[in-house]
Parts: sequence; C-alpha cells; structure tokens
Amino acid sequence: MRKEVILAILIGVTLGLIMTYGIYVASNSLSSDSNMAATPTPMASPVTASSTLVISSPEDESLVSESELTVAGTTIPDSTVVISLGTQDITTTADNGGHFSTTVTLPPGGSIIVITSIDPSGQTTTVERSVVLAVNEFLSIDDSSSSAKTAASPAGSAKPSTSPKTTVSPKPTVSPKTN
Repeated sequence: MRKEVILAILIGVTLGLIMTYGIYVASNSLSSDSNMAATPTPMASPVTASSTLVISSPEDESLVSESELTVAGTTIPDSTVVISLGTQDITTTADNGGHFSTTVTLPPGGSIIVITSIDPSGQTTTVERSVVLAVNEFLSIDDSSSSAKTAASPAGSAKPSTSPKTTVSPKPTVSPKTN
C-alpha cells in the first residue's frame, strides 16, 4: 500500500507541474499580445471620397432663386464626371487640372444633385448636394383702384374685386314728447 501512495503523490505532482507550466505559457502569450496592441504599426491612410472630389458649387442645403445652376468642382485630372438630377444625367470631363463645370436646370422645390467622378483607373467617388429652388410669386396691389388680387389664384390672373357700395343715411332723431 505504501507503493500506491507514493505513486499517487508522484502522479499528482507531475500533473500539477504540467498544469502550472500550461498556465505560465498562456499568461505569457496573453501579455505579449497586449504589448503588441499597445504599439500600433503605421499604416498608409486610405484615400477618402472628399479628397478626390471637391464640389465648389453649389453648397449643400443651399437655397437658390434661379433655375439655372452651375455645378463646379475639382477631381482627379481627366476624370469623367456624371451629374445626376432626377432622371437627367449630364456627363462632362475634368480638364488637365482636374477642374469641371456644367449647368443644370432645377425643377421648382427641393432637389438632390448626385455628382460622381470616375477616374482614369475606373475608381468612382460620389458626392450629393441638396438644393432648393425657391419660386416666389408675389401678389401685387393696384394702387390706382386700391383693390387687391385674390390670393387663391395665380398672380396676374385675378380680376379686381368689386365690393357693394353702401350708403349711410343719417339716423333720425326722436324728440321727446312735450305735453
């Protein structure tokens, strides 16, 4: 029985040493991974869309009063630029300096203009601009007759309204009865 106890102790110590060694290796492995995370390696910065396509006109969320709008900007030289406005697509090419400019016709109200640049290598960059065409129809007042045009009809198509004339007669006075 004494041999069995000594054998059990030796097996226990051996398993304990193996487990301790495993924990030691795992601990060192985790600490070396955390050291690597603390020292980042420099990476090349990716080219972003804003650095290859810059729109100078129109500004985003702009309010304009003319339906003809110039879309202009810069991109990679000799790139093809597609300007989409609703179902209308206009294609132009950037010059050797990367500059482009074209005119679009805006519908009344809000519009989203999508500008896409396709560089000579085939990479695309897209920028969107929101533009609102404000159409002001002012009502005019005819100063000579002092009658206004109605607001329900379009400006210029209403007829001056005529109001009925009322006459005011003096109120009869009642004199008190005297007896």
